[in-house]
Amino acid sequence: MAGESCIYRINSNGQTESSSGITKIEFDTGVVPDAKGHLQSCSWRMVRDLTWHPNPDRALAYIQDGLLGLMEITIAGFVDSAKTANADVVLYNWQKEPGTVPGSLKFGRWGLRINEMPNIFNLTPSNSSAYIIADIQYNNVVDFRSEASFIIRMYRNGTP
Repeated sequence: MAGESCIYRINSNGQTESSSGITKIEFDTGVVPDAKGHLQSCSWRMVRDLTWHPNPDRALAYIQDGLLGLMEITIAGFVDSAKTANADVVLYNWQKEPGTVPGSLKFGRWGLRINEMPNIFNLTPSNSSAYIIADIQYNNVVDFRSEASFIIRMYRNGTP
């Protein structure tokens, strides 16, 4: 495991970040794909499934608790030497190819390792849980033409 953090996509159940044949982007001292990725922030948002039952005769509605319903992870960073970096190609390919593998990786194919907050973020994809990428925003930084910034929003899917 090189780099302080890593986002990666596996191809079959049982693979890990260090398996051969996977694609990944390492951040901050990482060498894959090109030692040019840097992570600026990681955030997570948890949404509880609540059902509102109106109660017109009383002051407050009844709220039914459905427990944890959604966990959204957002990572943001930048890439040095955007013209020659391969991170944009990796991200593009991830979004145009299937995000799940029927049967074995039905919840997603992405894993994440954030060394600073391993209890919340770190997850190796399996047949019971994984991350699935919802959207990627990749920006040319006008003031620093050699850099590109990115924001990746993904959801934890499967067993919490």
